[in-house]
Amino acid sequence: MQHYLSRNVNIQNSVYLGRNALKISYTNDYQKLVDEDTNFIQGSGYVELPLTTFYQGTIDVDIAAERNGKRTKDPERAGAAGLAFRIQSNYDQYELVYLRTTNGPFNFPPPSIERLGRAVQYASPPEWTSNKLRNQYPGRFEAPAKIGQGRWNHVRIDVRNNTLTVYVDGHPASSIQTNLLGLDARGSLAYWVDAGTNAYFTNLKIIEA
Repeated sequence: MQHYLSRNVNIQNSVYLGRNALKISYTNDYQKLVDEDTNFIQGSGYVELPLTTFYQGTIDVDIAAERNGKRTKDPERAGAAGLAFRIQSNYDQYELVYLRTTNGPFNFPPPSIERLGRAVQYASPPEWTSNKLRNQYPGRFEAPAKIGQGRWNHVRIDVRNNTLTVYVDGHPASSIQTNLLGLDARGSLAYWVDAGTNAYFTNLKIIEA
């Protein structure tokens, strides 16, 4: 297996829905920490790609995710996966775009109308968590998307002049066309996963601008 730098996750080469992919999920210890800590807001479980950095340009990747049966207090966190980028040397500050696959319409039964509007999320931990952004800027940093758990979803992230645009399966998540909130600095890139989730990643392409 290629050498990856994992943080709070297990990694495994896998075949998922006919594609070779990297599977990641929380370690048992980290999952337990998230579940038991009542002050826990947003996890930092990811697989950093060594010798890979990003400042601006385009990132393309195919992502699939599903609940893995592990307990989590927030049902929207199960089935969530995405990309962290511009990760800084302390490993706690980064930009993040991810899919909440259980909030997409390709699920049965479908989620509530409120949750359908939260299928794609931007955050910038540790200061700008998804909950903080939702409370202070409702609807600005999240958007609906035609996604679902247990299927492949193509994600394209465009970063130009510190402005972010997200496309899912070729369609722009227009409400996430916004300025990045974290450090305006180059950093490493990683596959990111949330609690209670098995996430799969393949076909990563990075084009620097």
